[in-house]
Amino acid sequence: MEKILIFILQKQYFFGDPVSIEKAWVILLVSLIILDIGAITAYFAFFYEPAQLPDIWHAWQTNRLKNTDNYTSSKKTVRYCFDTDGGRNFYVKGEVVVGDLYSKKVIPDKCLSGENASLAEAVCSGTENSRHSSQVYYKCPAGCRNGACIGGKELENLIEQRVTGCVTGFSKPREQVDCLSDAYYDCLGDTEAGKFLEPLCETMMKIAWENRETISYYDKGYLITPFYNVPDCYAFNAYSKNEDDTKCNQLGGKTVKLNGRDFDWSARCTGELAGLIGETVYWASEVPQTIKECTSRVSEEEAQVICLAHALKYYEDYNQHSPEFIQLCEKLEELVWRHQNAIAGTPSQGLITHIYIVPECYAYDAVHGGKGAFACSRLSGKKVQGVDWEKKCMEEISTMSGAE
Repeated sequence: MEKILIFILQKQYFFGDPVSIEKAWVILLVSLIILDIGAITAYFAFFYEPAQLPDIWHAWQTNRLKNTDNYTSSKKTVRYCFDTDGGRNFYVKGEVVVGDLYSKKVIPDKCLSGENASLAEAVCSGTENSRHSSQVYYKCPAGCRNGACIGGKELENLIEQRVTGCVTGFSKPREQVDCLSDAYYDCLGDTEAGKFLEPLCETMMKIAWENRETISYYDKGYLITPFYNVPDCYAFNAYSKNEDDTKCNQLGGKTVKLNGRDFDWSARCTGELAGLIGETVYWASEVPQTIKECTSRVSEEEAQVICLAHALKYYEDYNQHSPEFIQLCEKLEELVWRHQNAIAGTPSQGLITHIYIVPECYAYDAVHGGKGAFACSRLSGKKVQGVDWEKKCMEEISTMSGAE
């Protein structure tokens, strides 16, 4: 039981996942019951003296390291790291506590070069038994104050001011759209800023749509981006607010000509949202939850495939596997087989490998789930766009096994 608890704590703290008060209460209460008197101190200190948490963490880890198999008295082989704000949380000032059996160091998040510049966010990295601290540098959209980016109403007001400045500061529609695109890029990847992007997205859409025939597509060989940025902005706004693809539906019927092809803003938005969801939901390490998120937050089944495919890629990249993993492969097989002609290639949505994703999924399950080539037999007789899924699955098993 003690090993199970330690695993839970390591997963929450070593890998930087945020911990809610409810989860912390449960974890600490269980530790109070099954560990030792030190847990009592940790329990009360956490809830009544939060400022002492780093010291309590150091004491708890010191006790844990003494009982770790690869600890020796002559060599410090294990290092721990704990991030008080749960990881890359740019809008909460935190600090990283890093150390070993003999010492610890505290590295706080801090603003650089004055109050309105970049943030140096301290984070944990490294392997489980050799953790260390590093810093991520981030330019806060609304500036930095007291070791955290400025958020809330100030951030919302700043974005609104930038929208007004882009519209009133330039007379040509293309210049206005380029200015709005720059503002969007400054917020991209920042889900706190993404929550306030709706006015920017709508303004950029309105100008780009009304002037779609006159805005140049190319400038010095580079594609002018509003025709991508409009749907992408809507997608990131929905993603940041944890919404479904309703906002993408607002772009329905809006298609622009791009390189002689029709470019559907709504489809692009849905596909982009699907990719963003798929890249993050896998962190739950629960395949059923991944499938639920991908199939409930985007309505088009083609986009659901994109979401699940992105999740599969990240499961592979981080070697995540579980007994339920086969459910992901079965859902992908169901969707791709049903829409094999429609989704064999969708470059406008950023993914053209749907025909290979199913055999790749089964191969991954075969290798990491210990099922061997038997997993591929489930695909017997199925071909999509000339690709024999069973044969491709066998090839993927060979490739993955060789890379192990």
